[in-house]
Formats: sequence, structure tokens, C-alpha cells
Amino acid sequence: AAGSRFEAGKLPYNAVQVSLKKKGTLYFGAMMMKPPVIGTTATASAQAEAAFSVGSRLASLNGGVVNALLGGLLGTDISLSVMDYSALASADIDVLSFTDALATELRLTGVSYSDVLASKATVGQIATAMADVPGLDRTSKLALQTMAAGATNMVKIPLSHLIDLGSVGSLGVGQKPAGLTVAASAMSMVTAAAALANGTNQVQVNLGATIPGLTSTTLSIA
Repeated sequence: AAGSRFEAGKLPYNAVQVSLKKKGTLYFGAMMMKPPVIGTTATASAQAEAAFSVGSRLASLNGGVVNALLGGLLGTDISLSVMDYSALASADIDVLSFTDALATELRLTGVSYSDVLASKATVGQIATAMADVPGLDRTSKLALQTMAAGATNMVKIPLSHLIDLGSVGSLGVGQKPAGLTVAASAMSMVTAAAALANGTNQVQVNLGATIPGLTSTTLSIA
């Protein structure tokens, strides 16, 4: 039962428990016993309806390594700084606002969020839509625009492989429910999109001397 699993103060914060106690009224035998205390407890929980989860450790590497790795996946040369990647790693993208922007980028009108996610897009289109999300900081915006402009990998990936909005997907684009926020790291999203676009292809990346202590390094990504 939900009530038996409830633990106050434990993550994730997705449930609330309310207890009510009240002294009862005795209509008979009031002289022989005290009024009983009547109590009830109710527990309600919320199930997440939208999810985005992908891990990326690229941001912990130096700029030259990340440029080489992402450049290999995107099929282009990238020259972004550590500051750019730090901004992307710290920036949160509102997934619903991103899907709104992506619908515009793909020229989809009168559709639901699920319709958008049933479509396909290139990494360049995805990066462009991410850059158009309201509230994104200038450094992240420019970095995403740079990636979008240089991306030559024209493979279109199924957007449903990147994002799952659950039942929220049935809503029309632009009809974001008040109070619902689904955020994801900008760095994680663009890295995941680039990896999906690469598919099962193998990418040979020459890291040169970008890793301290090594004169040359070659990395194969498959």
C-alpha cells in the first residue's frame, strides 16, 4: 500500500500524507469511559508523466577533447571553449519549451507533443531548437548555434528515442500545463542527440596531444 511505503523527507518528493485526529463524542456511557480519539490517515502520490535521462561526463574533460569527440559525432570541426561547455553543462533546457521550438523548426502546426516526438530531426535542427528555448543564457545559446551551423551529420533521428513525455504528449504544442517543468541538461541533450545520429557507425577521433601526459591519442567511438 502507498501509505506503508511513505517516508517523510525522502527523495523523490512525490507524495504527501495527511493525518487527522479528533476526540469523539460519547452518547452513552460517558460516566464510565473517556471519549475515544478517532483518527484517519490518507496518502497521495504523483507519478512522473515526463522523463528525460541521459548521463554525460564529457563536460569534465578539457575543451580540446570535447571538441574532438563532439566534432567526430557531428561530422565537423568544433572550436568551443571550456567556458562554453561549462555553460552547457549548467544550463537546464525546459523539455516542453524545447518541443515547442522544435515544432516550429520542423514547421509542424496544429499538432500534439506526441506528434512532434513521432517525427525525426537532424542534430542541427535539434541544436537550433535548443538555442531558441526562452531563458537560455547567452553563452549556451551561442555555443548551440555554433554546433547547429557546423553540423554536417544529416542523419535524422527519431525524437521519441530522445524524449518521452508520457501522457503529457497528448496535449497540443504550446499547451504546457501550469506548474509542470521537465528540465534536462543542455550538454546531455546535445550529446545524446549526436550519439543517436551516429548510430552504429564507428568514428575515429585523433585527440593529438590534448590529454596531458600523452603525446598522441586516437579514440574509436562506435
